[in-house]
Amino acid sequence: MVDIRIVFEGGILPNLNHSAATINNSEKLRESFHKLLSNVVNPDAFNLIVEIGAGYKNAANAFKKYALIDHTTSLLIDLDGAKSIKQQKLKKCYNERYIRSKTDISLKELEPVLFKGHPDQIKKPSDKLKVLLGKYYSEMKGRTKKKKKYGKLKDAPLLIEQLDMSRLIETFEDTKLLKEHIENLSTLPG
Repeated sequence: MVDIRIVFEGGILPNLNHSAATINNSEKLRESFHKLLSNVVNPDAFNLIVEIGAGYKNAANAFKKYALIDHTTSLLIDLDGAKSIKQQKLKKCYNERYIRSKTDISLKELEPVLFKGHPDQIKKPSDKLKVLLGKYYSEMKGRTKKKKKYGKLKDAPLLIEQLDMSRLIETFEDTKLLKEHIENLSTLPG
C-alpha cells in the first residue's frame, strides 16, 4: 500500500516549551485534516499521512525533506493574500532549485581536466563537486543570487536522485557487486 503524505501549514511542533493542551490541539488539527481528506479519497486504497508543518517555512522544509524520499508528498500552505501572489509564495517556500550558467555547454566540455580518466581515480571528489557547483551554479538566498556552496547532507540527496544506476553498474565494480548482493538477498526465503 502506497503512503500519501500531506504536510500542511498550521499547528505547532511538539516542544518542551508548549503546554500539553496546545500540543493536543495541534494533534486534533492534524486528525481533523486527515478526516476531511479521507472524505474525499478512499483511505483504504492507500495510507494517508497528514503531517503538522507549523509555520509555512517549517512546513516547506518538512515537505522538501519528505519529497527527497518519496514522490507522493504534497505541501498545503495558506495563500495569505491575493491569488496573483501564489507563484511568488511557492517560490519563497521552495527555492531549492539551482540556477546554472552556461547551460548550452556540458560540464565535461567546460572542465575537461575534472572528467579525464576513470571516475574512481578522482581524488577528493567532494572538493571537485564544490568547484563545479560554485563555478557554474547559483541559488537564490532571499532576493539575492549567490554562488552555490556544496553541502553534503543538503545536496547529496538531490544529486543522487539524478544518477543513472545502469551507468553506475557499468562504471563501478562495487556498484555491480552491490546490485548482485541485493538480488541474492531478495531470493532468500522470507
